[in-house]
Amino acid sequence: MRGLTRCLIIARRRKTDGKLVRIFPDGREEVLPDPGPLPKRTEVEINAAALADPNNPPRTPEREKRLKRIPQVKVMRRALGLTPA
Repeated sequence: MRGLTRCLIIARRRKTDGKLVRIFPDGREEVLPDPGPLPKRTEVEINAAALADPNNPPRTPEREKRLKRIPQVKVMRRALGLTPA
């Protein structure tokens, strides 16, 4: 991705017709083309793609031992009396 400039694209679905539109800084809207349905994939293709993803390797017992629990902030705040009633 070298040489590419970073730009922010804001898109949303219209409530009136459900079309995907790009929002420009001046407020103009441009209708984006419909990407259509995703291609059908078999379980084998899905698993192969998951195994090939270096950013999200599959769970293994060794990996699960290294995972840390994420604290549940809502429960902690309630237990400490920090949540307004």
